[in-house]
Amino acid sequence: MIRNERKFDEKKLLRDFSELPFNLIYSTDDIDDKLDFFNSLFISCLDRYAPLKKVKVTRPPAPWLKSEDIHHLQVRRNQLRYQAHQTKSEDTRKMFRDVRNLVRTKIKQTKQSFYQKALSSKLPKELWRTIHRILNPSSKPIRADAGELNRHFSNKTQKTLGTKSSSIE
Repeated sequence: MIRNERKFDEKKLLRDFSELPFNLIYSTDDIDDKLDFFNSLFISCLDRYAPLKKVKVTRPPAPWLKSEDIHHLQVRRNQLRYQAHQTKSEDTRKMFRDVRNLVRTKIKQTKQSFYQKALSSKLPKELWRTIHRILNPSSKPIRADAGELNRHFSNKTQKTLGTKSSSIE
């Protein structure tokens, strides 16, 4: 879920936010209730100007693509692709291919330096965040029976070693 900021008007939000009945927060003594009440006021105000919308993330974020150099090269590549399509000139096609290959090379280099920098971190939390971004593991828990997994791997071991176990223990 993300906030839809297409029609967001900051001035109107601030005006409405300043008019919220915050004095009602002080009607209760419990700090948790006060926080819940404040959050509900704030979120209801925010939802009017930037409602939540459901989006489908098709791939993990690629922070290395935010480089200005890459962006300018991509714009130039797209322009040359359009020109090459329109003119069908061999010179324009060659320039397009050169810029396209340069974009690919630049992305590969930037991605590699990003991961090298991220994986050289001394903080375990940052390191594991990067590893999860690279591997993109499934958030679904394993739904297999432990006994079934045990039988599977014990059978594989028996087949690999060519032995038979005398008992399950």
